[in-house]
Amino acid sequence: DLVEVLEAVPGLRWPVRYSAEVHADRLWVTVAGDGLDAGELADRLAAAGIDADVRIEQLDPDAARALRPLRCDLVEQPFHRPVLAGSPV
Repeated sequence: DLVEVLEAVPGLRWPVRYSAEVHADRLWVTVAGDGLDAGELADRLAAAGIDADVRIEQLDPDAARALRPLRCDLVEQPFHRPVLAGSPV
């Protein structure tokens, strides 16, 4: 639910870069972005039944990726067998 709410916010770059942690029995959501309003995001989450405090951080792309690595961050490596000089292909 959290991802769906955040990805529906206009102005958030996709994929949404965020982290969610519990501190002192409260859910804290940190979202990477600029020009966003933490209160508006908290209201959107509350409308979806998610009671959370929200922090907005302006981060460079590498720091934003570090908040929560996603599948799209994976880099595929091809499986190949080196061909030795003089061997049949």
